Amino acid sequence: MAKRGKLLTAIAVLACGFYSGSVESTAQETPVAAFTSSVDLVRVTAVVRDRKGRFVGDLTKRDFEILDGGVRRPISDFRPDLSGVSVALLFDASGSMEGLLGQARESAGHLLSSLETGRDEAAIFTFDTRLDEVAAFTTDLAVLPARL
Repeated sequence: MAKRGKLLTAIAVLACGFYSGSVESTAQETPVAAFTSSVDLVRVTAVVRDRKGRFVGDLTKRDFEILDGGVRRPISDFRPDLSGVSVALLFDASGSMEGLLGQARESAGHLLSSLETGRDEAAIFTFDTRLDEVAAFTTDLAVLPARL
């Protein structure tokens, strides 16, 4: 009986050893997700202003330098963005702007005059407790000053 007890103990110890070994190998064999990537082309968008904050639009590829980790990279494609801008003018009609609406209208008129008809678009809204559309978005900017 003592031999049989030692044999069962030995089998139990071996079984535990095999079991724990199989758990470790399973944990080690679990694949780790890995992701590697590279790019051949990076798009860079730039808006350039002068010292007075005005946009500078007559730039060429030679006016720019692209550095990657201190290494100069060639510019493979350069083109100005000819898309227009969308401007929403919002006027506070709640009464807190009383006495200032004339100045706000003048500023809005100045902003509208800097936009390009046919390319840029603008709309006029007022708000107090809710938003009201005064003039819908349009590229015909000449109609908007009368709505201010």
